[in-house]
Amino acid sequence: MLEVKGLRAGYGRREIVHGIDISIPRGGIATLLGHNGAGKSTVLGALMGKVTKMGGSVHFENEDITRITVAEAIGKGIVLVPEKGRLFRNFTVEKNLRLGAYSLADQAEVQRRIEEATEVFPRIGERLHQRAGNLSGGERQMVAIARAMMLRPKLVLLEEPFLGLAPQVMDDVMNAISVLNKRYGTAFLIIEHNVCILNISTQAYVIRLGEFVITESNPISLLSDDRLEKAYVG
Repeated sequence: MLEVKGLRAGYGRREIVHGIDISIPRGGIATLLGHNGAGKSTVLGALMGKVTKMGGSVHFENEDITRITVAEAIGKGIVLVPEKGRLFRNFTVEKNLRLGAYSLADQAEVQRRIEEATEVFPRIGERLHQRAGNLSGGERQMVAIARAMMLRPKLVLLEEPFLGLAPQVMDDVMNAISVLNKRYGTAFLIIEHNVCILNISTQAYVIRLGEFVITESNPISLLSDDRLEKAYVG
């Protein structure tokens, strides 16, 4: 589905990401691990058309999208859930979800998708009529992911979905990602610090100073050896 070859990206004349390759099949869950400042967010921004690409190529479903804009990316089924979700805090949870389905004219279908979201995230169902700004951090993250799924995207780019979450809430979010992946065949590219995400990943990358130092097709194996530790401190 997504094939990235030799991607270089950055800001102005400053190159942050130096020639990386990423491959995500349809329905895959890829994880990108690394320290703050390693280039993780730059990778997502470049794929979404928010950050300047300085070299390399990006193909999505066999189409060259190297020079894509944000609007074009969304139109092709690629969505970004930024760090902390960035909901409309003064709107209700339900209105945030409906905004996620802005291009869907069939309101009965919009309602059906909201109901499906509450099946995956039961807490959302309990808080549909509350303002998003009154939710906990974990609840906001759930709404952000559910909103991104309203148009049934093909690829979701998730930026640190576990940031600031308690372990139990983290497990709930991770389980929901797995359910969405299996139910809709949605692919995910997730940047994270917490290695527990490797338990549901099908591909893992570790980035340091803008370059991949690990590419692993059996992510869970990274939990049982010292490669991650060496990659972080090397």
